[in-house]
Amino acid sequence: MSVTQGWYRWPRKSSEAQAITWRQLNWLLSGLDIEQPKAIRTS
Repeated sequence: MSVTQGWYRWPRKSSEAQAITWRQLNWLLSGLDIEQPKAIRTS
């Protein structure tokens, strides 16, 4: 899930909806994708 061309794709069916955390909501509102394959930790 991410912002695409300035909008979010709203689920058409309840089975397509997914619960997200407050942190993921913040990422979405910041324009980040919440479905990252893995995080990279910087030292």
